[in-house]
Amino acid sequence: MSAVRLVDASFRYADRDPWIVENLSLDLAPGERVAIFAPSGSGKTTLLSIIGGIVPPTLGRVEYSPDVVARRIAWVQQDSNVIGRYSALDNVALGGLARGLSPSQSRIAARAWLTSLRLHHVADRPARTLSGGQRQRLCIARALLTDPAVILMDEPTAQLDEQTTLEVHALIGRAISASRVLFVIASHDRRLAAIATRVFELVDGRLREAR
Repeated sequence: MSAVRLVDASFRYADRDPWIVENLSLDLAPGERVAIFAPSGSGKTTLLSIIGGIVPPTLGRVEYSPDVVARRIAWVQQDSNVIGRYSALDNVALGGLARGLSPSQSRIAARAWLTSLRLHHVADRPARTLSGGQRQRLCIARALLTDPAVILMDEPTAQLDEQTTLEVHALIGRAISASRVLFVIASHDRRLAAIATRVFELVDGRLREAR
């Protein structure tokens, strides 16, 4: 069964504008790791927004499984959206609170995800003191802690240097493999193909499956 299904989905901002995405049909299953590659400004974020239900398609439709409707769709943005004065642990624990866990349960679960993503040693440090790669992992841990059915990642390594990017790739891959969450990653960084089970190219508003 599909977690998310696009049926002949097209989007443009106004009549007579060019199509940003055009006539896309796509079935995405639970547990898949999907990478969508295209240069900046090619419509990747718009496509993620359609998949996530933020932007309705101009034509066509998006269908969600009952599990996706009952749980949630989480986002990891490229700007590492953390609360700088909060500790790393408290930033991640916000995901548990959003899920309905108690504060103590949230902190226990947050510490487990920090350990999984090799951040246990910075758990008590303010998020503003962490590196870009560490803050990105905080956002991933927080998203996972919400127990979503789907996680959408928009350029998750855009602000990271090459060495940090390789480290984050490996850690994302391990976190993904340990869950049945549908991950959809939009990026221009083709090294992310290493952690994907399906790879697409977005070319002139249309998707072409590359693997």
